[in-house]
Amino acid sequence: MSKDIGELKTLIQSLEDDSLNQCRRAVVLFGFPYFLKEETSKFIKICEPTDEEEVVEGMNVGLLVVTEENTANLLPKEIIDVAVVLEEEIVLDGLKDVSNAFAVLMGLLYALDITYPEEVKYTFEVLQKVLMRIGGGISSTTKSKACDGAGAGAAACQSLSSNLGVLRSTSSCCNTNLCNLQDTDPVLTGKKCYYCDDKGCSNTVDCSGTEDRCIEATGTFVNQSVVKGCISKSICDDTTSAGVGSGNFSCCEGNLCNGAQSVTQSFLFLCCSLLSYFMMH
Repeated sequence: MSKDIGELKTLIQSLEDDSLNQCRRAVVLFGFPYFLKEETSKFIKICEPTDEEEVVEGMNVGLLVVTEENTANLLPKEIIDVAVVLEEEIVLDGLKDVSNAFAVLMGLLYALDITYPEEVKYTFEVLQKVLMRIGGGISSTTKSKACDGAGAGAAACQSLSSNLGVLRSTSSCCNTNLCNLQDTDPVLTGKKCYYCDDKGCSNTVDCSGTEDRCIEATGTFVNQSVVKGCISKSICDDTTSAGVGSGNFSCCEGNLCNGAQSVTQSFLFLCCSLLSYFMMH
């Protein structure tokens, strides 16, 4: 767990050197598997120009990033080429850009009716349905249980929750032996908030568990982006840790208090910012 968090922080810190959209999209693609307990290396591999044939061996579906930098770097700064790999063969190269190459890969998977790799299927499903908005709502659920990596126990661990309509995340802790065995269904609070999809922000979602606030967060990924939904007060109180500035992150207490105005949607980067809060707290 601590290794995953360290690698994720390294990815996010790369934005300090390059904050252009191209880099931000690459950070999302490289980083999202960490949230779903899958490995980026299962579908994105990095190699030197002379190692392409060797690296694609055993790679059924994925992207090959070619660089002259140290291939141990999670996200190379100088990329020579990005290639699409299917069934251990490079089927398309010369793409230069990770996010564009991923869009091409998704198109080929649909056109050829190829099943997502089992080891990264959750990553592909979320990126398909949330980022690319293909195929409706999220149908898969992934869970993770473990001991507190920081050793601080439940006293330092908060119960956190957010529901953005198309994506729900929760985190909770307990301090007795094997206390995380049972899964508990969240209890509805009776509160409602607006959330956004590709048609606008007039949809409503029922809040549950510790979700006692409505959220509205804005930022820029491809174009103007807005995220709305239910969220815990503890996340609202720490917008810096959530990864977005206080100027574009606001919470309110009233029922449906986060407005319903229509917006242009492209909000995966903001979703990832909120999800990073759950991993690092």
